[in-house]
Amino acid sequence: MKRLDFQKIAMVSLIGCAMGLSSSVQAAKTPLHPPAVKAKCTKNIASTNIPSDRRYSKDHEWVKQDGANFQVGMTEFAQEQLTDVTLVDVYVSPGTQIAQANSVGTIESVKTASDLYTPISGMIVEVNSVPHDQPEAVNNAPYDTWLYKVHPSSSAEYDALMDAAAYVAFLGTLDH
Repeated sequence: MKRLDFQKIAMVSLIGCAMGLSSSVQAAKTPLHPPAVKAKCTKNIASTNIPSDRRYSKDHEWVKQDGANFQVGMTEFAQEQLTDVTLVDVYVSPGTQIAQANSVGTIESVKTASDLYTPISGMIVEVNSVPHDQPEAVNNAPYDTWLYKVHPSSSAEYDALMDAAAYVAFLGTLDH
């Protein structure tokens, strides 16, 4: 699997946006059309609903505290890059120790397939079956659909992730 290069994807989309192409035309002409970046031409990213109750990785995963554990999911930006998610396969099991930035699963869409990387180290305590059984849940509500829960090895990795304001600022750099 590959890691999606959202900066390259963003440039293709911004060029299409500057040329006045509609999203359906852009989607037909680019292998990974990023609607969230295209939306930057039509809406302000800062006005996008990015929940402030969690942290964000540069790989566009979110992490939300849930008692002593953390829920991990994918951001709306990532979902929009992929468009229609058709498969979510978290292949780690409860009890598995994971290290930050390691692959824990795959996600497929009508456009591509990509590895899922964990933004924090720890032990998997639960895998959510909903995204596997109903991948459209990720399409419809990416911030309500967690993929797995992890008991962190250290809170320092969570603290080092971006808050919502920093993530919005990061998204703003993707067109440069």
